Amino acid sequence: MKALALFLAMAVGTPVFADDPCPPGAGRLVETRLYLGRDIGEGDEVSPADFTGFLEGEVVPRFPAGFTVLDGAGYWRGCTALDEEGGCERMKMLIVLHAGTADADTALAAIARAYAVRFRQQAVLKTDSITCMAILGPNN
Repeated sequence: MKALALFLAMAVGTPVFADDPCPPGAGRLVETRLYLGRDIGEGDEVSPADFTGFLEGEVVPRFPAGFTVLDGAGYWRGCTALDEEGGCERMKMLIVLHAGTADADTALAAIARAYAVRFRQQAVLKTDSITCMAILGPNN
């Protein structure tokens, strides 16, 4: 029966587990990811120092409680050549867990705009998803 419910939900696009609570000890948050391309044209890319400066000036003041940055390689339609990492462009992924407030969304939009302007990007991809979060340590 659960498999049928899953199939029907997928067929109509409704999340199956949207109303399921998080496990005990975990809370619901929004996880936002900003996909930040590093190519700035003419063979140049955003340097590690420039990216660190961007984080310090734009992200840390807006999300002082913390965030995560991952390295990656992006591929998109129209890419003509893959690099050694399997992508068309090296990128950084900024991941922020937040309460899903209008203030957080405004701050994330400002970060994306600032990145696009500073590093001459056509766009910054933003994704949001609901997630469960728990802080685990040696005693729990």
